[in-house]
Amino acid sequence: MRRVRLLVVLTGAVLLNFAVWPSIAGATVTPSPSTVTTSPPSPLDAVGCTGMLPTDQIENCVSILGDASYLESVAGSAYTHFGSVTGHEEITGPSIPNGHLNSSKVTITTDTTGPLVSWDPDGPVESGNYCAIFWQNVGGGYSENGPACEDVT
Repeated sequence: MRRVRLLVVLTGAVLLNFAVWPSIAGATVTPSPSTVTTSPPSPLDAVGCTGMLPTDQIENCVSILGDASYLESVAGSAYTHFGSVTGHEEITGPSIPNGHLNSSKVTITTDTTGPLVSWDPDGPVESGNYCAIFWQNVGGGYSENGPACEDVT
């Protein structure tokens, strides 16, 4: 179910970017003082996931919007294919303060949606690998699920 939702969202973003936006981008609009001008939604520049098999309990993903010259956001998300899991999501990268950023402790399920942790620099960043890792709480310690990584250049 979650994979279908992710596929529908990504397909919609691609269609908007390549089919709809070019057809309206050439339109000339002269705004009046009462007209509100908005930008089109930005498609994700990179998405990487681990644990995508139905037999994997945890699917963990990193989403990148932008590039090294202007990075809008890095987000980490995770959900389960079955059952529930407690832990925290971490994103890492060369420009993230202290090299990493953690979510609070969460319980993820098959219904978990949206990023668990995100970083929004809205500016230039150092090129390199940006990753998301879900750390599952196991017997008082943590077990790593991931990392899901993408290069930002």
